[in-house]
Amino acid sequence: MKIKIYKQGYGIQARLEIGPFANLLDDYAQYLLKIGYPESYLKKVFRVLLRFSDWVGLKHIPLKDLGQDRIEEFWQYHGAIRRHCDFKVLGNFIQFLRDRKLIPCKPVPKIICPIEKQLFSFEKYLREERGLSSIYVYQQVRTARFFLQATNEIVGRNWNKYNAQIIGDYLNQLLKEKGSGEVRDAAIRLMQFFKYLFLKGKTKVDLSRAVPRPANWRQTKLPIYIGPDKVQKLLDSCDRSTFMGARDYAVLMILSRLGLRACEVKNLTLEDLHWREGSITVRGKGKESKMPLPKDVGEALAKYIKNSRPKTPSRSVFVSKYPPYHGFRLSVSVSGIVKFALQRAQIKSSHQGAYLLRHTLANECLKSGATLGEVGKLLRHEQYSTTTIYAKVDLKRLSQAARPWIGGAR
Repeated sequence: MKIKIYKQGYGIQARLEIGPFANLLDDYAQYLLKIGYPESYLKKVFRVLLRFSDWVGLKHIPLKDLGQDRIEEFWQYHGAIRRHCDFKVLGNFIQFLRDRKLIPCKPVPKIICPIEKQLFSFEKYLREERGLSSIYVYQQVRTARFFLQATNEIVGRNWNKYNAQIIGDYLNQLLKEKGSGEVRDAAIRLMQFFKYLFLKGKTKVDLSRAVPRPANWRQTKLPIYIGPDKVQKLLDSCDRSTFMGARDYAVLMILSRLGLRACEVKNLTLEDLHWREGSITVRGKGKESKMPLPKDVGEALAKYIKNSRPKTPSRSVFVSKYPPYHGFRLSVSVSGIVKFALQRAQIKSSHQGAYLLRHTLANECLKSGATLGEVGKLLRHEQYSTTTIYAKVDLKRLSQAARPWIGGAR
């Protein structure tokens, strides 16, 4: 019985049915649905595979000859799908064919585009020669990837075409979209990337000195927060009848009621929830502490785990959207939940990460009469100076500390 899901309404049915993979596509669609991918994902998959199918048919390549060399040839030929996500889509299909021994199964390196090849070398340099931690390596490579993707049309593969003007224009554009702190971090990472290019002889000039570093003075900005009515709008924007909505609602409840950091939410495991005690174990920044679990937060977690959380061997409380289901690998996944909730609720904020709700909780506590010391304990600050940033938003107490204006005395 053939499955028609991937063909309905996509305008690719005729070309797929005459291609070299015509007898395999139904099995592949069944396979993707079986392991948990949604039907909406199939549209993207078969759009990518259509190009591959057309090329293989055009070249008259039998499946038994479809080795890694021919796959690499296609990758170089078809520049239209040289995005990281499309490489992953095609890579999964190639592995599907190899598992069924329909194409050569010899161990081969992963298929990667020219940009990814350079980034792979950069990552290897950071790990092996500099001995940096995994998270630092990830941040460095991620920043370099965004930069190369944004400037690839200008310089192509000629690294020597980079100059101070291109670098400055990129950071200026980034500054319009991000905060000065994030841009400053990106500039520092780009300096390391250009040092690597110079050391490896890929550029004739050390362009690390051409990377501008925007000023980012400490304690010069007010904490960004939103009102309790907007927090409720964020929560209401989650469709709790779906897996994603129930998960996101539970995450937003934890962030807004307990003030956890994104990394602390990412690290939560099922063993960290102590239902009988009514407490939760929080782990982050190398420390572990136990906090009370409010009733409304506990109810949101319980409903998500009992009714919506997919069956998976992972012990992480919050798992990925698509199979194979696993815990969040990066803290940015938690901040992304806040960002998308802000978009759904049509709430504008210059800060769109998990810290927005952490700042909001601190501000509400101060308005309710809590001291800075109490807020510091709630947020688990190691140093009191970290908490003093919230003194700037406690306008009631600041007004009491303000000295009378000398110009008013007569």
